Amino acid sequence: DGIELPEIPTDNSDSFEGPSKSSRFTVPHWAASPELKQALVAQQTMDPEEVFGPIGPLQMEEIFRGSGAQGKARFRNRSSSANWSTGDKLTREE
Repeated sequence: DGIELPEIPTDNSDSFEGPSKSSRFTVPHWAASPELKQALVAQQTMDPEEVFGPIGPLQMEEIFRGSGAQGKARFRNRSSSANWSTGDKLTREE
């Protein structure tokens, strides 16, 4: 809703000139409350699986569906990344 976030400083100290005049971000009062800070500190050591349940197995076929006739992703074993002259190069399909 029209909130401008401040610039994030980088590791390159030469490029950081401080906050610009156009970045006037005011922290909402609820974000500065001691209650929120206390809740966040209490949550930082919680096991996410206790909150959300166990993480299911990774189904790469569901994530990376191919556009081929079957609509399935194809995965193949990789060879040494230093040897591009053998079978580990792009196929015509890729």
